[in-house]
Amino acid sequence: MAGGELTSEEHEVVLTGERVVTSKETVPVERVSLGTETVTEQQQVTADVSHEEIELVDPDTDGRPSQ
Repeated sequence: MAGGELTSEEHEVVLTGERVVTSKETVPVERVSLGTETVTEQQQVTADVSHEEIELVDPDTDGRPSQ
């Protein structure tokens, strides 16, 4: 018998299996250049202009809004 004789002793066998391993990697595909262009324009606005203000009250102080 190939591989030796079988006896009444306990034998341990490591079982192996196959599994699919997939991965993703980032690779460069093209190079682009970015730039800025300053455009100055004057235009008359007739609509009302508004703004927002945020008031912060610090609980570690006397409760007055911080400046």
